[in-house]
Amino acid sequence: MLIPKIKRIKDKKWLTNIHKLPCLVTKQEENIVAHHLLRSPSRLGIGGKSGDNHIVPLTDQTHKELHNMGNEEKFFALHNIFNVVDIAEQLYENRNNINECISIIYIAGEE
Repeated sequence: MLIPKIKRIKDKKWLTNIHKLPCLVTKQEENIVAHHLLRSPSRLGIGGKSGDNHIVPLTDQTHKELHNMGNEEKFFALHNIFNVVDIAEQLYENRNNINECISIIYIAGEE
């Protein structure tokens, strides 16, 4: 049985545009960085980075807090966000509609 090769998606335009969105956790709009999810279908191997289709916007400070905690799943759960991979995929699917991406972010954590 052949295992399909997973190709990491690279999307410079989306990587640039993610900085225009509010933080997924705090909803702040300043100092936004792209967080490549640590647990995603597009992550290739240990130490590998997720594809650009599995990123979420975080403030620089929130990003540091996440990495200092060392547990991505627990970090997002503390902020009532339990479906971060789904959110990243929704953002990527709507990457050409910034207003829809903003709506997705503001709904996150309210479920």
